[in-house]
Amino acid sequence: MRAINDADLLLTIKQVFDSNHQTYGSPRVFHALKRAGIRTSEKRVARLMQENGLRARALKTNSKPAKVKFFYKEIKNNRKNISKPDAINQQWSGDITYLKVGSRWYYLAVVLDLFSRRIIGWAFGQNKSTALTLKALQLAINKRKPIQPVLFHTDRGAEYRAHIVQQFLVKHNITASMNRPGCCTDNAEVESFFH
Repeated sequence: MRAINDADLLLTIKQVFDSNHQTYGSPRVFHALKRAGIRTSEKRVARLMQENGLRARALKTNSKPAKVKFFYKEIKNNRKNISKPDAINQQWSGDITYLKVGSRWYYLAVVLDLFSRRIIGWAFGQNKSTALTLKALQLAINKRKPIQPVLFHTDRGAEYRAHIVQQFLVKHNITASMNRPGCCTDNAEVESFFH
């Protein structure tokens, strides 16, 4: 029996692929998985990516990548050096995953309270977008009505870094925090929930 089945491995591959702006081919995805402690073969990663249409996009060599790098660098991993939460509404975490229904992919965005480990906000839709992210966040805020500031940790996806999402967080007294580059395990609790 394989240590990790194809469906679980594919989910992790998709998360690595998306968190790197869909620019990683199978060799780079394989090495990212290896760094995260996931044992598999490069050939298996290549097969799963090919079967599921995950093809790396080539970035043009111009001034934009530097701007993109700065865009993501602006938000630090603010969760890395603080204590674990000792009550609800101190630290939340969010992520988006894929769910296949028939031959079509759908997207599920969730917000997880890191103290209670409960999903407190979610949104399901046909498109991976800031609207989906905001819907999940708004549900979490409506449900929990936090009084104190909240830390909200996510991966480096554009759906979380977008200006509209960052403005929404500031408006609701929520501090943004993002994974370090190449460290998909920084958001392990949500990834564990998805598995």
